[in-house]
Amino acid sequence: MACGYALGISGTALSEAQNYIHINDFWVGLIGAGSLLGLMGSTIIGRIADRIGRRKMLMIDMYVFSLFSLLQLLTINQLALFLICFFIGLMIAIDYTVGNSLLVEWLPLNESGKKQSQLIIYWTIGFIFSYIAGITIHGFGSRNW
Repeated sequence: MACGYALGISGTALSEAQNYIHINDFWVGLIGAGSLLGLMGSTIIGRIADRIGRRKMLMIDMYVFSLFSLLQLLTINQLALFLICFFIGLMIAIDYTVGNSLLVEWLPLNESGKKQSQLIIYWTIGFIFSYIAGITIHGFGSRNW
């Protein structure tokens, strides 16, 4: 759910942020695409996870993902915001790649497909919640985004 929420909230938050950090259309597009560009890291994550260890990598990923998500609150620098979004996308790529393979390894064959389908459902719920949160949160002024 956290990954779906993180990808979804960036769209609503970025439109709100434009009112306070005065970014032009180029940076809006780049920051908005940052997490999607980070997702391209999934092409190499599998090999890295095989060397480091999937379980260890997934645990580290969740902490780093949380840290980068919180760092978004502390910056108004456009380049820093783009890099943070990029690294959030990379952390999501790790979650998708490593988390899914761990799930397949641990579960019995007759439960594996069902649980993988549930991952997609939970991702979608997180994405939906991000838009609900983006629409309903008000009253924080310049920190609303």
